[in-house]
Amino acid sequence: MRAKLALPVDPRGRLMPLVPPPAGGHAVRPVDAIAARYPAHPAYYDLVRVRQDQPDAERHLRAILEAHPELVERMVSAGRGVMVGREDLGHTLSEGIELLGFRAVHSTAVLTAVVRSFEGDTHHLDAMSFWRRAALTGATGGVIGATIGGGMDERAAVGGLMVHLGWLALDMAGPDYLERLGEISGDEPPTETDEMDAFGFVVRDLTMAVLRRWGTPEELVEAAADASAGLDTSPLAAVILRGLAAADSILAGEEPEDEAMHVLRGRGGSPGALLTRVDALLAGVMLQ
Repeated sequence: MRAKLALPVDPRGRLMPLVPPPAGGHAVRPVDAIAARYPAHPAYYDLVRVRQDQPDAERHLRAILEAHPELVERMVSAGRGVMVGREDLGHTLSEGIELLGFRAVHSTAVLTAVVRSFEGDTHHLDAMSFWRRAALTGATGGVIGATIGGGMDERAAVGGLMVHLGWLALDMAGPDYLERLGEISGDEPPTETDEMDAFGFVVRDLTMAVLRRWGTPEELVEAAADASAGLDTSPLAAVILRGLAAADSILAGEEPEDEAMHVLRGRGGSPGALLTRVDALLAGVMLQ
């Protein structure tokens, strides 16, 4: 039987955060201390601001990726040693955008940049399973968002990747975090009250801290964080939630609810084909 964890408490018996503020100077919130461990990939800020409906969007996307050939290496490679020569990079990217489409290349680039920001050891979460769910949520959210128009597919494809980044950041920060939460929540799914008792903050706030530190547009920050808590407080959050539900159904070997299934079959092929494309993408992106 696993021994109970000794939970740190203050003199009044209240649980203390696992990340204390530094001695002297300005206090740093625990969520900010953890978020600071995961700097954004240099291409991220520009990538999340490129929209297909902008003038010269393809040229801007190509310029961002040409400045980061190591990112392109991850995007196009399913194995080691497939580096694209810098002199051929622009041509390769133009061909890729023409063949796959702007939005497919864009969402792949964002996924790759985000994965690169979280390279390291996980303690309780399986990294491949985590990113598989994230990538599939982005893919299904993007397909569902395409029925709304107005760039909702692009925003949902990006926001879907980010729904649970706070949990990954927390787990990578140390093994005690999720163990401590398990001690408090027991066999029941943890609530935000449990999270506050365990960490002194809720994981939703950590997701927001990471995304804001990276300079993510506020619409995406709020929608991803709200969706992570099951809140459909905006049209974008609602689409991300539908994408998350569809992704979880597909990963469980089940068909998504009827409306999502109809959309997926009409725009993205079968759920199985969509999952196959996601797995092929991750095979290159997840190279260490």
